[in-house]
Amino acid sequence: MHAAKSFFPLANVLLKVPRIRMKSLMILGSLAGFVIGAGFSLAGNCPWPTVLWRACVSALLAGMLARWWSRIWLEGLHSAMEQRHHARPTPNAETKPHKP
Repeated sequence: MHAAKSFFPLANVLLKVPRIRMKSLMILGSLAGFVIGAGFSLAGNCPWPTVLWRACVSALLAGMLARWWSRIWLEGLHSAMEQRHHARPTPNAETKPHKP
């Protein structure tokens, strides 16, 4: 139960993050894609222009994939928060004594 309580502040922070901060995830994905593309090209003993071309293409694809994933993830997080909010009983219903 303690982990669930600590989850809500983190989720609220992530849901209120401005778009400019979420773009940093896209940049991080692009950097990872560039490194992966360059690494595979260098491992294949390709000439430098080919290495740069493949690294740029993989950076573009990885950035787009990171942007797509972050949107899906935040929508799922928002949906889960709404479901938990609506599933909670009201405090007044729990505290009222039930009289027959």
